[in-house]
Amino acid sequence: MAAGCSAAGPKPVVKTLAPSGTSPTSGASAPTDQVSIDALSAYAGMLADMAVAARTADWKDSVLTHHATDQALSELVRILYREQAQGLVSRGAPVSHARVVQVSSGTAPTAAMIEDCADTTSWPEVDPKTGRPPAGANPGGKRLIRARVAEADLVWRVTDLAVNPIGSCS
Repeated sequence: MAAGCSAAGPKPVVKTLAPSGTSPTSGASAPTDQVSIDALSAYAGMLADMAVAARTADWKDSVLTHHATDQALSELVRILYREQAQGLVSRGAPVSHARVVQVSSGTAPTAAMIEDCADTTSWPEVDPKTGRPPAGANPGGKRLIRARVAEADLVWRVTDLAVNPIGSCS
């Protein structure tokens, strides 16, 4: 995962694919359906924001705060800081297979847990001068991402984020 500036060009499209034959809200009640929709939207927004910031590995890019806060924001900043320190940027965007696996209880749920088997094959880290991956670079692949998304003051944001290594999901 990496960084960039919103003025650097059009916002990347993060493709989100629902598992075949299922819906993230199958069999859920109306409030749970809306929570799932809002949580998945915030998560997809966070991935898109990260793809924008990754274009320049700008770990200070304010776009990161649009859909992430708390530990999740710190994790995004850490990833971009590492990328910038290595002299790399990322091009493209991840392909998300996110699904809601848990919604908080109550009549007005305000949090959800998401699991994603994100494919980063089309989101390589590259040398910004050549546009090519550095020698020995990881070609990307599928990785398990777990995220907690919560609503505060009518805004849904990713609050906690665990990005696992490539190969952590199939």
